[in-house]
Parts: sequence; C-alpha cells; structure tokens
Amino acid sequence: MAITLGQETTLVLIRHGQTNWNLQGRIQGQLDEPLNAEGMKQAQLLRTAVARGELKDMPPSFAMIYSSPLMRAWHTAEPLADYFGRPIHSEPALAERHFGELQGVVHDEMPTQFPEAARRWASRDPHFRPAGGESLHDFFARVQGCISRLLTAHAGERILCFTHGGVLDMAFRIAQGVGLEVPRAWGIPNTGINVIAHGPEGYRVKAWAWTGHLDADPQAAGFD
Repeated sequence: MAITLGQETTLVLIRHGQTNWNLQGRIQGQLDEPLNAEGMKQAQLLRTAVARGELKDMPPSFAMIYSSPLMRAWHTAEPLADYFGRPIHSEPALAERHFGELQGVVHDEMPTQFPEAARRWASRDPHFRPAGGESLHDFFARVQGCISRLLTAHAGERILCFTHGGVLDMAFRIAQGVGLEVPRAWGIPNTGINVIAHGPEGYRVKAWAWTGHLDADPQAAGFD
C-alpha cells in the first residue's frame, strides 16, 4: 500500500514506538519512558519503508520535522530524520497529556487506587483534571493551538511530526469534528502513520493508523 500526499498543507503524524509501559497498560503521560527493543525496531522499519518508496512522494519534501521532546517520540524520529538528513525540532505542544498523579498507574488498577478519578475518566468528563495534570478540555485546546500554529507557519507545505496517542486522538477529533465525549473508535498503533491535510475546504484525513512498514521483512531491515 502506498500513501500519496497531495498539494495541500499536510501534516504527517507518527506515534512513537512501543515502550514497556505500553505493554503493561501503564499510564505514561509526560513521564519519560524510553522505547523498548520492539519500539526501536519499529522506528527502523519505518525508515526502511520510506527508503523503499512505500510511502509515495514522501522524500524529500518535508519542510520541517517536529517531535515531542519526550524521548520515546524523539528516538522514534531519529532514524527517519537521519534518512532525510534533516534536524529534529522540539515542539513541547506535541507532548502527551499530563496525567498528574495518575502517571505511572496501571490503567486496570485505577478503579482501586483512584476510584473517583476512574469514574470521571470512564465518563469522559472533559473538565476532569487529575491532580497536577491537564483536563481533556485543556489538552484539546493545547493540541488544537499547536496544529493551527503549524498550519499557519507551513502553509502549502508538508511537515512531519512525531507524537503520542493522546495527541493523535485529539488531532483526529479536530479533523473529523468529533466531540470529546465520544468514545474513541479509531486505532492509534505504535509508529502508525496518520496524514491530515488542510485546505480551503477544511480538514481531510487522508490516511490513518497505517502500519504496513511493520509487515516488512525483518532481515531486510537489518534485524535477525
């Protein structure tokens, strides 16, 4: 499968590779959990797919590469940035939602440890703010502001962004006009590729959760 990028202002948004906390179902938020071995492999497979031309028209047309400053996103960006020969620019607004006191908690254990927080989380209360963290409403506003700023700064260009599942959830809702109260029904896999274009008629989701690069021959990517 090839992803063809058009001539509008285009954001290619990639979630970070796998971490051990992903496997454990542990809430990462803005704690700086690194990629595990599988996550590093996923980042290399992403580079290999681009080098093979599986993402049609992608190189070398990015005006800028941005990443969340959290190392799981930054280290996912490095192999592709190296391939393009471009620097990575830190964009703090691409960081994951800050979950405050819930960071580090295993999601399934939240009802026991933080029953009120678990209830409000499950109800998708947009104004629920974990102690020391962000509400969904605040998080949505942060991501919306970031996207608007990037679209303005790079009108008519294509930019590459490495980020997190929560940010991608907000980006999808912004592009599709889906409210915060609606349960998520779209995938956000590790190193999934998501393409959102913006033009005179508004947003278009051109590709979502594409992971064809993860099906590549492991030996061809240098793994045995």
